[in-house]
Amino acid sequence: MRGVPLARVTDPVEVCAPEALRMPSRRGVTLRRSKRPIGEVHDVDGVPLANAQRMAFDLAARHPLARAVGHLDAVSRAGLVDPAGLAIWLETRHENDVRAVRDAVALVDPRTESMPESMARVVLRQAGFDVVPQFVIRARGEFVARVDLALPELRIAIEYDGAWHALREQLQRDRRRIHELRRAGWIIVHVTADMLANSALLIHAIEDAVRAATSTIRA
Repeated sequence: MRGVPLARVTDPVEVCAPEALRMPSRRGVTLRRSKRPIGEVHDVDGVPLANAQRMAFDLAARHPLARAVGHLDAVSRAGLVDPAGLAIWLETRHENDVRAVRDAVALVDPRTESMPESMARVVLRQAGFDVVPQFVIRARGEFVARVDLALPELRIAIEYDGAWHALREQLQRDRRRIHELRRAGWIIVHVTADMLANSALLIHAIEDAVRAATSTIRA
């Protein structure tokens, strides 16, 4: 409704309503009740929608941390939510899930451009890796590539595999990009859907890359 493509066609519609309101159950509709007033409501194409803060709260609540951060990254990047303002708004809230939402807000970074990037970033940050999203790599003063995530000091580039599928349609460009990254001294880690589903695989892959990068620096 607000132009951020987070919902899938199979997702239920979530309705947030005052606790006293009684509504019949309907297939495809999930009803959430709120003890406190929802706040200001905005009309979008004839549909009443909760304000930005409440929207952000429901996008983060009841989701795993990495996905909650991905949702908030997306609405923040679209300019719909100010993370700092949301953090202040949460200070006065005491509903269920508030603590989890505060944890998600603390990790928001609007520079991240996709859900897989957000999820990988959260996993790696929690594992102690200070990854930088959408990092521009230059060598000898010239642009080489912009990568999903990076550990700049170790020259490790982290790319979600979906981005490379698009590049495979232009094989020469793909090979040239990889060649230029390696020529600039960067190690490339490709993140797959399986690695996002099993965070241990992702962490181990980055740990291996860090060991390789550290040994190269020492050499």
